[in-house]
Amino acid sequence: ADDAAPAVELPADLPFGTYRITVWGGMADERGVEAAGSFGAYGLHHGGAEGYDVYQAETLMHYDATHANFTVGLRRVKGKLLVESVGLPEGTCWSERRIDGVAAGVTSALAYNGTTAFAVQDEWQPAANVTTHTWTAPSFEGSPATLTVGYYNSPERTAPVLSPPATQIDVRRNEISVVRYVYADGRFEVYVLIDDDWNRVNDLIVD
Repeated sequence: ADDAAPAVELPADLPFGTYRITVWGGMADERGVEAAGSFGAYGLHHGGAEGYDVYQAETLMHYDATHANFTVGLRRVKGKLLVESVGLPEGTCWSERRIDGVAAGVTSALAYNGTTAFAVQDEWQPAANVTTHTWTAPSFEGSPATLTVGYYNSPERTAPVLSPPATQIDVRRNEISVVRYVYADGRFEVYVLIDDDWNRVNDLIVD
């Protein structure tokens, strides 16, 4: 549902007792649950796709005659990656971003497992400066994900016209990660935003 606090009615014949409740939210279908093979887990990028901005909760519900209304707070399970592209040549209006090394799944206890990769394509109206965003599973502590970006001058995306070298990034749950590619004089300068400061990765020459 689109509501901030959607209501779910309990079945009228549900016996009093203590129940463990698992809730998934933020998605338009259950393919992520189906891909994981259990309602207690979720496939974060099934089919190599970005997927949804997923929320999750697991809690105990003590249901009796005096306790019939419950509020469950959900937790976001992905992070958000912003890619800023500055100084792109005229006509460069398409991109593909591939992210390798993020979590493949998450359990209802918010435990991440496995690794996967996925790709996202974007297009925009002619502009020198462009920002794209991606919902992505987090990377693991001490093992950053790899971001690879290709820029194109046609919607077929047959061959990139600009290919900055891959960039290592840490992606965290419920946090925004930002990478900036600045193109000038045939080369890219790459910056990663860390703790409100831009850190230059390298002065990278395009092959």
